[in-house]
Amino acid sequence: MSQIGRIYARYQESLEWAQEDFTQQRRRALETVRQWYGPFLRDLVIPYGQWFQQAEIRRTILRRLGEYFGEGKETLPFVAIDGTGNKRDLTDMMVFYGAAYAQAGELGIRKDAERLRYRRWDPAEDTSFVAYLPIPLNALSELEREDWLFRADDRERAAAVAVHTQLMLLAEVYLAYRFLKQDTPPKIVLFDHSLSSLLLSTDVMHLVHPYRTDKATLGWIDAYIPAWGRPFEPLDALVAHAHPMHKDLDVPSLRSNALLERLVAEMSDFWRIGQSGERSPGKPVRLRPQRLAGTTFEQLLKRIQRAQKDFPFFELADASPERGLHLHPRPMVPTLRQCWRDLQRLFEDTCENLFRSRRLDALKLQYPQGSPRQGHKWMDSDDLRFLIGLGLRLLIELAWERRVLLIGIAKDSASRYFFKNFLSVMALTGYMDVPEDLALPGSDRLVAEMFPLVDETLVAPWSTLEYDAVFMTLRAVYDPDEKRPVIQGVRGDILMPSDGLFARSLVHLFLDRRPHKRVPLMGHVLFMDRLVYPYFDKGHRVAEPIVTRTSRVRPLLWQRQDPNWGQAMSVLVADILTRNLFPEAIGQPDPLHRADMGAKALGRRIQTMLAESVKRFRQSPLAWRFRDYRDRRE
Repeated sequence: MSQIGRIYARYQESLEWAQEDFTQQRRRALETVRQWYGPFLRDLVIPYGQWFQQAEIRRTILRRLGEYFGEGKETLPFVAIDGTGNKRDLTDMMVFYGAAYAQAGELGIRKDAERLRYRRWDPAEDTSFVAYLPIPLNALSELEREDWLFRADDRERAAAVAVHTQLMLLAEVYLAYRFLKQDTPPKIVLFDHSLSSLLLSTDVMHLVHPYRTDKATLGWIDAYIPAWGRPFEPLDALVAHAHPMHKDLDVPSLRSNALLERLVAEMSDFWRIGQSGERSPGKPVRLRPQRLAGTTFEQLLKRIQRAQKDFPFFELADASPERGLHLHPRPMVPTLRQCWRDLQRLFEDTCENLFRSRRLDALKLQYPQGSPRQGHKWMDSDDLRFLIGLGLRLLIELAWERRVLLIGIAKDSASRYFFKNFLSVMALTGYMDVPEDLALPGSDRLVAEMFPLVDETLVAPWSTLEYDAVFMTLRAVYDPDEKRPVIQGVRGDILMPSDGLFARSLVHLFLDRRPHKRVPLMGHVLFMDRLVYPYFDKGHRVAEPIVTRTSRVRPLLWQRQDPNWGQAMSVLVADILTRNLFPEAIGQPDPLHRADMGAKALGRRIQTMLAESVKRFRQSPLAWRFRDYRDRRE
């Protein structure tokens, strides 16, 4: 056999080995689920398919959906949003673009039958947003941090930049925000992303502090904002991360890694845009070390004194071990509430200039004279992440205000938040009777997709119990020093996002059993998370706090016997919208797939346009690279 033949043979062997390993993993998962389904795993499954077949239950859920979100009407307008993004090499120029597309329709929830109708867009309506960012290759160093610069050449740097992904996410968030700002907003908004994961990935609080040359700092810090007439301060970024706020939901919660965010919330009395008293300086707060776990009075005092230097929005009026720390809001302009209003204007103006006015300088940060950061810079990935997170926080508070059901559905994930993180904490705290020797191999989706193979009574849709999104970072791990499992967060003891904000679950929307087939036809299990609402969720926090090394949290918890109207309404909406009309999207809500097709069609048009623009740069012989000449000859 020739050398080339040996290379191909080794590739075939690698494929066969990988396929065998995948098959063995699924077999192990099936055997484990078969062993534990009856004794334990059955209690984690909510058989919505069986419940929805009962007309009275279905009517009750639809009626509550109309009462909570539809203002008693029999139709609920909805919108599904998806995006696309990429980058194109134009010789000495790299063009990044991000786009979002929306599919709208109406969901009829009459008592006798549900009805789904799509709506044609008017040409004057904003149904998609596109942003372009053309950057010379020699200027790419402004888009990432210094450790990114040590790459072979401009091409390698260009391949490493992922700005187009941030532009796509920003376009999706802004498009949803624009819909909710309309006079008659949609009552259901579906994202093709996990909302809690998106909020977690856009947190950049570790970069928020006064600018220092020896420490990575958020690019927004010290940038001059013309609409404000002042520079962007670290306090502005802190206020952004303190939101979304809701007093009835106790969000944001008090966690050690979010201590200052909680202080901002309490001092501003959980103020949101649309409420009165915008100019109020706030109210005093008393902070006791007992509210945090594993924290002494001296440690808390040092943290507050250090924070007072970086974020001077309060004054330490009194401090004693018996009474705790008494903090007073400082009289300042703008107030904490006005800072949030300024941040809303910053998001709207930046996105308006970027997506509608097509102004490229919308992505530039300008620093004033006298600032330690001089000149200007392009927004890097962290700066765009902050902007995405800001928009998502505004969107959440707007959904609460206007009673909009916010749902995120993710198709692909190898996460183990439910069967590993959630169950490990439930076992250690005693909130659930979890078998000690339970060990489920593989990801959450792999394990959940074994359930219909073991339980022949399951019909679609079905889901797992909902769990608080804080279990993305809250889990039980074995501590070799203490020689026992302990509950803690990640990277020390970071707990994000705030408990009581999002509820997550795994849901299965297509399952077809046929007599002549041993294995049912089924789609993939999806990951659904929804926004938590005070109308039906605020009474489901655990009674006793879960104690980590430095925090005490009270996440939301639903048992199988507990009524969970939020999940029931979300699953029923997803089930009605799943029509299985496209073979490539079986078991996926139809509007999301239509939005995906619209976004991809938009992306193809953009790619064609960018390919044509190459000719402009190729008119000059100096614009041709050696590789271009070689490829042309080949």
